[in-house]
Amino acid sequence: MVTYIEILDSAIKIGLGALIGGITTYWVTKLNHEKELDMDRRKRKREILEEVASCCDRFSHEGRNCWALIANWVDTDDPKDWTDKNRRQIHISLARLYDSFHDMTSADGKLLLLGEVNAQTELVEYVKTVQNFYEVADVDNKELTMDKLNEHKTLMRDKRKALLAALSRVYNVT
Repeated sequence: MVTYIEILDSAIKIGLGALIGGITTYWVTKLNHEKELDMDRRKRKREILEEVASCCDRFSHEGRNCWALIANWVDTDDPKDWTDKNRRQIHISLARLYDSFHDMTSADGKLLLLGEVNAQTELVEYVKTVQNFYEVADVDNKELTMDKLNEHKTLMRDKRKALLAALSRVYNVT
């Protein structure tokens, strides 16, 4: 015959088993959810960093293209040989470079949003370097020489390299 103690004992065991199972299920589900959220955050951060790198690539392309056109002009023996078409190409390239500064402003904001101050600082330094080139890149600038252009090219390359290294460090940690 079943006594009240045996019934109570079974009820306690069943209740404790259900309580332990419920707590364990809650805990495991919570950990899995937090892990998924963390993975989603990391994925989104990587996507944003890739967008920033893409902006930098477009900006670099415009800067190098502009540099090449200006270098061709400076390196020409007789600039009078240049046609209006050549001058227009330089002005179009300068306008594209100017427009691409907007991309870098966007990239700057994204890096700040992610809290990546070191990478953002490198980006600002790179933009300043290209801006310095932009300010002297003019077909009417008689003081512009190949040596000065090469200095700008080297500085732009070095600052770009530093920026991409900073982005790479952040990307690899993420």
